[in-house]
Amino acid sequence: MSLAEDAIKSAATRRLARSVVIKDAEAYQRLYGELQTGMTNAWSEAMREGIAAALDRLRDLGPGKFTREDGDAIMRVLEASVGPEAIAAAMREPVINLTDALFRTGAEEVGQAAGVAIAFARPDLDALDVLKTGNLYWVGNSWNIRTQNTIAKILEDYFTEGMTREGLTQRFAEDFAGMTDRSRHYWEMLADHTATKTREIGRVSGYERAGIERVQVRAQMDENTSEICRQMHGRIIEVTKMRAQTTEYLDAMSKRDEPRAKAAWAMNGGDDVDLGEIADEDLPSDIASPPYHFRCRTITVAYFG
Repeated sequence: MSLAEDAIKSAATRRLARSVVIKDAEAYQRLYGELQTGMTNAWSEAMREGIAAALDRLRDLGPGKFTREDGDAIMRVLEASVGPEAIAAAMREPVINLTDALFRTGAEEVGQAAGVAIAFARPDLDALDVLKTGNLYWVGNSWNIRTQNTIAKILEDYFTEGMTREGLTQRFAEDFAGMTDRSRHYWEMLADHTATKTREIGRVSGYERAGIERVQVRAQMDENTSEICRQMHGRIIEVTKMRAQTTEYLDAMSKRDEPRAKAAWAMNGGDDVDLGEIADEDLPSDIASPPYHFRCRTITVAYFG
């Protein structure tokens, strides 16, 4: 396939993903499901390739004790399949296409509720470009925050237990197959968080284009509702405050400034949150738009009161 044909095919795929947007009330859930499936399937396939390549390397090394040098070699082999660049490449298509669709979904939800057509301006499209590459960055960053340490622990156990290369094949395959399955929960959680944040950033653009100045936070109130969401439920937030938070986050992501990006958008998963004495207009700058924590179900809606 030529470069031009590939570009046309990619554009058609993006248009198809966008066409899903707001055909019915389940549009977001459908897109989120596609993202979760795309990410977990890409992870499983990349790990299968990595395990096969690592087993080939073990056989090539021949009989003998499994050494730390062997562990380093296996780590390099696995990094080629699931390291930062490799896993980002494996997940690029679903992440890029569905980031686009989820962003537009958020904006179109606002437009439908307000009865207006949302037309993006250059700042919205520029933000979407940063969001796409930023979401891919977090995918690649999984190597640094999770995958590398998990693999290193398994390989270190082989060395300390005095295992031989020839006796390692079956256990290696079983251990890494188990790690692959256990890690699916991480990718499901990351897909959930990516979808939620992308949708809400799209809603900020939608609010601005629809001329909406304030929103109300709506949490799903049940036994699973987090403390932060209980305390945020019903609060009125200025869209300008949400835009400031989003701009700070996206600017940090454009520079790959991870600490600054995390500081811009607080994750409050615990029960030690106390916002009771803080007025809506005085909330910290890092607490504006959802998600307020991983697996957050809270959304915002236009407020006309």
